[in-house]
Amino acid sequence: MKKYFKAGLLIFTLVIPALVFTFLRFFATNHYNIPFYYPLRDVNGHIMLSNKDTLFYSVQELNVKMPDGTDFPAHPFAGKLTVIHYQPEKVCDDSCQLVLSNLERIYGLREKIHL
Repeated sequence: MKKYFKAGLLIFTLVIPALVFTFLRFFATNHYNIPFYYPLRDVNGHIMLSNKDTLFYSVQELNVKMPDGTDFPAHPFAGKLTVIHYQPEKVCDDSCQLVLSNLERIYGLREKIHL
């Protein structure tokens, strides 16, 4: 009787995870859509290239206010890849606080990476 119990337990611990893996591998979506960035276009509507690389819109000037009401510095990110997130001016709920904490973490990591 113990042999059958051990065999059943072994099958349960090996077969069930394999079935879950197989289901997730073949019947689930394992990719995500990447956001689409709008490329620059010339007057004819063709996508502009530079050395076989697509050119994208870039923001030249930001007119943004800091949380304390002061103006954002003019060009603190010149020549750097930057993530900017806009949030509601008055109300900041839990999701807003979560985004702020994640942005602070990213900013802290950015200081350690020299590009």
